Parts: sequence; C-alpha cells; structure tokens
Amino acid sequence: MNKENIRNLSFYCIYTRNHSESGTLQGVIDDLPRIARMGIDFIWLLPINPIGLTNRKGTLGSPYSINNFREINPEHGNLDDFRHLVSEIHRQGMRLMLDIVFRHTSHDCPWVKQHPEWYLRDDKGNPIAIVSEWTDILDLKFD
Repeated sequence: MNKENIRNLSFYCIYTRNHSESGTLQGVIDDLPRIARMGIDFIWLLPINPIGLTNRKGTLGSPYSINNFREINPEHGNLDDFRHLVSEIHRQGMRLMLDIVFRHTSHDCPWVKQHPEWYLRDDKGNPIAIVSEWTDILDLKFD
C-alpha cells in the first residue's frame, strides 16, 4: 500500500456495542458478508477493551476509558471471538484497523497504582485528565 492508493480505500467504522442486536464480536462477524459486498477495504473497529468502572460516564461507560489494553471487553466476547473476527475479516478480503488510544486510561486501570509516575498530575499531585469534561479518564505523560 502506498500514499497514492490509500486515498482510494474505503473504511467501515464499527462500534461493536451498537452494531448488532447482540452487541458482540459475533454480531459483527455475522454482518461481514454484507459489509464486504459494499466493497469495503478496512473494518475500523472502535475500542473493544474492558471499560473502567470508576467515574464511569453513564451506565455503559465510554469505550475510550480503557481498563486493560490487553483484554477484550467480556460484553463483546473473548479473545477467541476476536481471533475469529480477524480471520473472517481477512477471509472476506478486508483488513482490520483497531482504534486504540494510548494517551489515557480509566481511573481503575492497574497502571494508576503500579506506575503512578506515568500519569499527568495537578499541583497537589493528583492524577488528572487534560480535558476536564473527560472525567472518566486519566492522561498519561510522555516526557
């Protein structure tokens, strides 16, 4: 893939929770033939990781308030379901792009206690989010 032809590729964005009635990775798999028939090149999958509970926004939480970057949200399925999804996407002639934001975590991400030095802090030493409305996340620092 080069810069000239990437502009001609089509992306289909999927938020697993809302994509199918089941809200699962299997629900996405079941819909792949239809998506492939539209000529889609990439499935762009919004975060599928477990969502933090502390300071959760609403009852379901934001998928960008990630508790663990190495796990699959059990509401969506498990690692085997994810592997099956990847396999089916490729079988249908498409590629997968995962939406992962490594800029912040949930308040109850284990890193908050294991690596407090990784987080931005206010004048009192409390971990913070840069955007004050994003009350469900804490920002990582990259210096």
